[in-house]
Amino acid sequence: MAEEKNKRKILIVDDDKGTRLMIRRLLTLENKYELEEAEDGLQAEERLKTFKADLMILDIMMKGQDGYVTCKNIRKNESLKYIKIIGISGESQEIGKVFIEEYGADRFMEKPFKAKEFKELIDRLLREKELIDQ
Repeated sequence: MAEEKNKRKILIVDDDKGTRLMIRRLLTLENKYELEEAEDGLQAEERLKTFKADLMILDIMMKGQDGYVTCKNIRKNESLKYIKIIGISGESQEIGKVFIEEYGADRFMEKPFKAKEFKELIDRLLREKELIDQ
């Protein structure tokens, strides 16, 4: 079980079950992540109380608490503010730019995204997080 402890933790937050499933399948192939899911921002914040995520994949436009509020809340929380956040949305790059600049996300990807680019971005952000954690 020592291998399980070395896995990086990722929280997938999206109100669309199909998107969560697609991301989970994509990331499960490599067997190097511990994954959790949430359907909206409130549920994500609740999960983060016990699941110490290294990275969060956060849909911006969701029913319930959206990604804007969630990202802002996380960045204000001392114990959570170092989580790497990738904002995802089917909306334009302009929304992503605002999400990064005004709400503190680390990166943005427009849906649908290419699997290879998405996984490379996740790996890059997790390497950055590892340096912060040292």
